[in-house]
Amino acid sequence: VTVGPEVHADLAIRSLQQEPDGIAVEITWRGQTYMLKAPLFGDHQGRNIALAFAAACSVGLVPADVIASLRSTPQIAHRLEVKRQGSGTILIDDAYNSNPVGFASALELLDVLKPAGGRRILVTPGMVELGAAHREEHERIGRLAATHVDVLVAVAPQRVEPLAAAFKAAAPERPVVPCAGFAEARQWLDRNLNGQDVVLIENDLPDLYERPLRL
Repeated sequence: VTVGPEVHADLAIRSLQQEPDGIAVEITWRGQTYMLKAPLFGDHQGRNIALAFAAACSVGLVPADVIASLRSTPQIAHRLEVKRQGSGTILIDDAYNSNPVGFASALELLDVLKPAGGRRILVTPGMVELGAAHREEHERIGRLAATHVDVLVAVAPQRVEPLAAAFKAAAPERPVVPCAGFAEARQWLDRNLNGQDVVLIENDLPDLYERPLRL
């Protein structure tokens, strides 16, 4: 199976659109055009379902059956998992881990899912294991967040200071809420959320890095 933009490739992605109920991907497969949809979030998932479609068809499955199956694909826990709460609030759970590319994709999802009149709230302790790029990458994400986020809840503010400072510089009118840990952040959310808000939890791994080592 060949994949790519070439004219004679077996599989080519023609368009990829993130919608409120999931990802929609238009593909060309061996000369035929298909629209694939799945209740998954993030552009990377669009590429994944296109490849899954090609693999399934290559072993003999009928395209219509594959398309139908993709519509009920389960989300992956804590990896850009969208949870619609009974209160109306939408939670984007991307707590498993974080990296610069994934963080940027998650921020864009806030715009897609934001209800009318609601706020886009980011809760994050930042990213880890970036080495010498820690400050630069957090500053870049902070500037990007200023275009997608209405309220920044900065968990472990000493770690995420470059992100928070860049966010505040780019959007001085938007609040930054410092919280010592996720317990405090959850308390703030419990007190302040309304049914029109969408909340992104981006990475909770760094909590482990802040705990004293006990042997």
